[in-house]
Amino acid sequence: MSILRKSEIQKEIEAGRIIIDPYFPESVKAASVELLLSNRFGKLRKQSQPVISSKFSPENEAVDWETAVNTIEIPPAETRVGTTKEKISLPDDIVGWITPRGKTALLGLNIQISTGFVQPGTRDEELFFLMTNIGKTDVSLLIDSKLCQLIFFKL
Repeated sequence: MSILRKSEIQKEIEAGRIIIDPYFPESVKAASVELLLSNRFGKLRKQSQPVISSKFSPENEAVDWETAVNTIEIPPAETRVGTTKEKISLPDDIVGWITPRGKTALLGLNIQISTGFVQPGTRDEELFFLMTNIGKTDVSLLIDSKLCQLIFFKL
């Protein structure tokens, strides 16, 4: 298994094997693709009863989804669920790994990737992650901020 370089990523995108929608050519870096924060985000729901993982389904998930206009506000010690603007499709011989960008820590933001491994054969998948403000002041994230990156591996 090897990491795809910029030229290989571009070749796979041009061939239609890796699909990133929407696609911004400038987001392709030396060995990854930067992904943008979408305006769809979630707040963790305060539950009156314990959440039971074996009963997890979209109807009883622990997130209230919202749509932001310009920014996503995260008060200190609060967590939000962020989603990528891009949807990803991969062929059966390429996998992806989503990681936070290092600069986010300078904002007092801890990003935990929930769907870190992107399976081969994924089709039209929005990726999501948890954003926790570990700082002492509010964090305002602009929609379309570059918060994470996707690294591709050839199987």
